[in-house]
Amino acid sequence: MKMAQPAIEKYFAPPGPAEEYSSTDDLFHWLSRNFERYGDIYKASVYGSDVYVISNPEYCEHVLRRNWQNYLRKGLVVQRIALALGSNLITSNGELWANQRRMIQPAFTKGAIGRLTGMIAAVNAELLGKWREAARLGVTVNVTQDMSRIILQITLRSIFGDDYGAVAPKFEPFAAEATRDFRFAETLGLLRELVLKLVAQRRHKGGTYTDILGVLMEALDREHGKPMPDGQLAREVINLVVAGHETTASLLNWMWYLLATHPEVQSRLSAEFVRLPWEGSPAIETFAMYRYTLNN
Repeated sequence: MKMAQPAIEKYFAPPGPAEEYSSTDDLFHWLSRNFERYGDIYKASVYGSDVYVISNPEYCEHVLRRNWQNYLRKGLVVQRIALALGSNLITSNGELWANQRRMIQPAFTKGAIGRLTGMIAAVNAELLGKWREAARLGVTVNVTQDMSRIILQITLRSIFGDDYGAVAPKFEPFAAEATRDFRFAETLGLLRELVLKLVAQRRHKGGTYTDILGVLMEALDREHGKPMPDGQLAREVINLVVAGHETTASLLNWMWYLLATHPEVQSRLSAEFVRLPWEGSPAIETFAMYRYTLNN
């Protein structure tokens, strides 16, 4: 008896621009224009590599949450990052990535983040005082620079805790220097050595550290029950500084720009905070009350 052949689904690459992306064009605007032309998913050539660009939240959930195992291989941009940062959570693939992801996760639970809110509020209060004084004097502020410095401070305090004062001056190039060239890569190497020395000092002193570095030092591999090797630990710490600082600072920089250009949104945000004030430092549990802020 002849068996029926199983149905074979055919998949086609989504349409996209025939022309390659040119570095003379603004990448964000180029991507946005092509979303208008081709919809929520399209294929394009960016920096010489074929990529699929998506914007639909359902597509993002499909890639990042439900089927992430199918998308572990990192692209050319990440390979370039690896030249400066080495193998870490951003640049690794496969089992190494999954293992590092599990070991780092405890540092970013809801409870762990909740313990940082008081520090984050204090750093922001300091910046608020600076901006209020500038407003009183009628002088301008450099929002881009201020966002870079405040996020770097929060990032370093979160990672290094009470050792912040000792390590912060060494990380000044992150906020002061925008160029990411080979000289900056050399700086990253020196910072990894700094982290290794700090780890050794903490082990010599003993005790328990609740900052992110302390959590990573205590993390154990699920399969073998072993701690993260010191070299990998240092790479992950520097990776957290890079990822936690630049992306967040850039996001907040754009947020202030958009608020300045949309005064009606600024007014609604202000009204919500006036209507729902908090005492002392805000807690994670109270954030859900600010529905307009969260949804916009």
